[in-house]
Amino acid sequence: MCCYVRHIKGPLAEAGLPDTLPGRREANRRIRLGLRMTDADCPDVWRQVKALHPADVLKLLQASQPVV
Repeated sequence: MCCYVRHIKGPLAEAGLPDTLPGRREANRRIRLGLRMTDADCPDVWRQVKALHPADVLKLLQASQPVV
């Protein structure tokens, strides 16, 4: 679990993901997929996310489909 997810509560709520452990894990998965950083360390992912506008973070959260 990446600690940066707590910093994106606005986009998390707008994407319809609950602020729970499973919701945060799903957000982390979607962001990593969207940024093509699935194997990157958490600080590297957070650097990329931090540089994005909240609307772009929301797009990442909405673009990736949940695992079925």
